[in-house]
Amino acid sequence: MIANFERTYSGNAQNPKSEHLSEGSYCAAYFDQNWYRVKVFEVNENDVNCFFIDYGDEQLIRKSDIYQLRREFAKEKAQAFICRLAGLEELYEVSTNSEHIQNLVGKTVHIETDSIEDVNHDTGAPISVVLYDIDSSISINQELIAHITIESATPVLNRNGVTQAYVCHAEPNGDVYVHIQSPGFEKLGHLLADLEASILEKTPNLTTKPIIPRDDLSRLYFGKYKEDDHWYRIKILEWAPNGVFAQIYFIDYGNCEVIKVADETLYPLDELSDVIDRFPPQAVRVKMQMDSVPENFVEKVNKLMPKEQAVLLKVIHEGPERLPIVQFFTRIGPNNELCYINESIVFQIEQEEISSKPERLQRLRSLTKENVPSTGILKSPTLPKIGAYFDVKVPTAVNPWNFFVQPYECYKKLTRLMTALQEAYKEVIHSPLQIEDIQPGKIYASKHEDGKWYRTSVMKVIHPGSISVFYCDFGYYDNLTLQQLIPLEPQFLDLPHQAIKAKLSGIKPKQSKWTMDDCKFFQKLVLRKSLVSILVSTEKDELYKCDNVLNLKLIDTSTDTDVHINEVLIRKGIAVEDKTVIGVSNGNN
Repeated sequence: MIANFERTYSGNAQNPKSEHLSEGSYCAAYFDQNWYRVKVFEVNENDVNCFFIDYGDEQLIRKSDIYQLRREFAKEKAQAFICRLAGLEELYEVSTNSEHIQNLVGKTVHIETDSIEDVNHDTGAPISVVLYDIDSSISINQELIAHITIESATPVLNRNGVTQAYVCHAEPNGDVYVHIQSPGFEKLGHLLADLEASILEKTPNLTTKPIIPRDDLSRLYFGKYKEDDHWYRIKILEWAPNGVFAQIYFIDYGNCEVIKVADETLYPLDELSDVIDRFPPQAVRVKMQMDSVPENFVEKVNKLMPKEQAVLLKVIHEGPERLPIVQFFTRIGPNNELCYINESIVFQIEQEEISSKPERLQRLRSLTKENVPSTGILKSPTLPKIGAYFDVKVPTAVNPWNFFVQPYECYKKLTRLMTALQEAYKEVIHSPLQIEDIQPGKIYASKHEDGKWYRTSVMKVIHPGSISVFYCDFGYYDNLTLQQLIPLEPQFLDLPHQAIKAKLSGIKPKQSKWTMDDCKFFQKLVLRKSLVSILVSTEKDELYKCDNVLNLKLIDTSTDTDVHINEVLIRKGIAVEDKTVIGVSNGNN
């Protein structure tokens, strides 16, 4: 029909013009050297807004290029159907600029619908369709749901500037969860409110079966939060060993709870709404930049940054697992002056400490012992004699004067200990300890952000939400809460601590101190590598007076030619030779 139409109009130089154009009328149009059947949408002074009924395009065409449509072609049905993608109705507003929608143009697909034959083109009512990829038979609708929800609702922090956000939750360890509002975020809020209303109106008719520990932990549920009786998206994080209790996480707010699963109503979210199930979590976890976290951190955050008040946050650097370490700001006063929240909290802490009761200060002092080494009560590893070779691994490195080594000869023992530690604590969720149980120098088990358990020594107790610790076998410091410390079983105390403080002997920074670039270059040379060292001497650590520091020379023997790290740093212009004589003493205990 289309080919016949084009031949007819192209071969007739006397095609009659359409003299009386009106909205809704059908005409023939000459556009871009081709002929088309069109429907008039709007008549302007010099042109006409037309819909190409056989192709689906919309275009402004000059009035002089609009012609009468012959009867035989007016009887033929339009070849372009106005469709809507089934299942994406709830995403219409946030999908208008979707790149994935635009990529469908020109794609050949298979369409599934109920009623193409009965379509009335004059009504303009869209047809609900499901599109399938011809080659793979995969539902394009389902793929679009996933792509568009991610496009529109994935919260993104500006890591090179300032982000406006709303605080939704805070933890005693200094973690803060924020919302970054977007069209997708607002859309999710409306969808969740509608879903909650429908559940309250009528209980969902779902095939219910008990949720058990063997179920997929990645599955999301819709459940009620007891504090406000509203329904939220929930993920099960861990089960208790008895399979009765579980820790749940509210993925859009950041808070956790422990529930008795059999007593709760949890609807599988993918059975209630496939769209809502696919929205990404909205709670963005950051950590407030602070030297130490105050005991009433959560209370201060809630007071200084109410949930309904927008705040500004700036990413300063990244912590373990790329966790953003941030500064918070808010605007106050009639002139909207910026207030630095981190600094405000520190100032309040100082004022509270000044006015603290003597008995409270005495209690804190009793939990802070002097002369406790970072590695606590663990035995020290055997060190070689001064001048002897010492095979080591480097688990942590800051700069040439601040890194940790592990004795390579104990590497297999440490590996066995770590394997046994993971097995022994794999089902542990809660700590039975009270603040009075925590003693500086004592060794505990703690689960790091990488998901692994480590031997951890307590260095200082500030309050239940801020306990300074040291990871005895890998050489890094951290701040934990009381609930993150678990009693360590006696069999894990036999192996001496494996992390030993060290610094390069015989060099010093070329500048007044090691620069950031110096540190990165040094880390690239040694971090997580097995090296040969020579023990030159030992000394006391300047910051932690009870800790010994090994003065070493490091050699990388992994290539045909030995690489002396000192020499590399000097040639790079990072370090210069230091001929200062260091007092020689053996630090073995």
